[in-house]
Amino acid sequence: MAGFRAREGPRYRHAVWQGFGAQPAADAAVYMDWLAQRTPEAALATRLTEAAVEARSQVAPEAYYSSAVSHVRYPMVPLLYGHVDANVRQATQIARNLFEPV
Repeated sequence: MAGFRAREGPRYRHAVWQGFGAQPAADAAVYMDWLAQRTPEAALATRLTEAAVEARSQVAPEAYYSSAVSHVRYPMVPLLYGHVDANVRQATQIARNLFEPV
């Protein structure tokens, strides 16, 4: 689709399609950092690292776990970047809210 991109500045889309708006995505930062460590191209590694820092800057540290564009969410973001306790508290509250009577 013309005009749609997976990345819009420091925000990312789950899919390049209508209805999937760009959003903060801490998991995207993890994947870019992983790729940056594995590419033999220094310029690409630098761009990936800078994009990862920008992506992470869009997310409050206590929301690292819940800010994602991936289907499956692993606890890798807080485990790698810190703030595990704050993310556990937030995930616990989200779970409790799912079971509160309306």
